[in-house]
Amino acid sequence: MSRPKAGDILQLDLGDGQKGYMQVSEAGLLIAFDVMTPADLAPEVLKDLDVVFAVHVRDDDLHRERWPVIGHMDVPGDLKGHPLMFRQDASTGRLSIAHPGLPGGEKAATLKDCIGLERATVWSAAAVEERLRDHFAGRENRWLRELAIDLQRVPEDQLR
Repeated sequence: MSRPKAGDILQLDLGDGQKGYMQVSEAGLLIAFDVMTPADLAPEVLKDLDVVFAVHVRDDDLHRERWPVIGHMDVPGDLKGHPLMFRQDASTGRLSIAHPGLPGGEKAATLKDCIGLERATVWSAAAVEERLRDHFAGRENRWLRELAIDLQRVPEDQLR
């Protein structure tokens, strides 16, 4: 099976007969829509829904038939590009903003710059499904907790 391409709509099995939907962005991220339903939705219905998150997913997970492509539609204009994401250096705790359009792909950032951004990481299919189930159940997601900024490691000059 080949990797889904930009605009493809994927259907996720979230368990208990519930389905979720994602779209492949032109930047290669998967955009999760704010819908969980037992119904099969037509792709055009998704364009009016809110987005929960947009993340990179492991290539080997996308090559499996776990998430079938059920349609195709143009990626909405505001979702075509790559969003800003944050990184936190594992050894120094320093924060940066990651974006392919930046020189070298990233720039130094303050804590304030990073609040509300998704961590630049690659998710497994199982973790994405768990994150969506937690979202719809109103629960904290363990992966988001683990990927949150470690405030105790942020250098003082970045705490502004």
